[in-house]
Amino acid sequence: MTQKADIAIVGGGLNGLAAAVAMAGPLALRPIKVIVTDQQAEPPPASEHADGRASAITASSRAMFEAMGVWDDIAPHAEPMQEIVVTDAKAAGAARPVLLHFHEEAPAHRPSAYMVEN
Repeated sequence: MTQKADIAIVGGGLNGLAAAVAMAGPLALRPIKVIVTDQQAEPPPASEHADGRASAITASSRAMFEAMGVWDDIAPHAEPMQEIVVTDAKAAGAARPVLLHFHEEAPAHRPSAYMVEN
């Protein structure tokens, strides 16, 4: 089957689908014809496909989701990240220096990131 589109997105994962909604969704300023193609014909229902993975959603990603009109659906499942501490210490090992430390809020007193189950 041949279809014509302005944009073809290869990959129906989180990024591919978000890009498609941003370009062709109901809140796009100038919607264009987008085709999303993926190796898998159609994703299985979430209950059959749950794999326990989660993604960090940054404040800029939240703003993008708000602009796309989908944040209100995501928000009840998003857990704000209050602090991130990165070190190379083993769980049972001696204390090691902190390599990175994030403990700040984004503008408007919002968390700088959220964890959301895929």
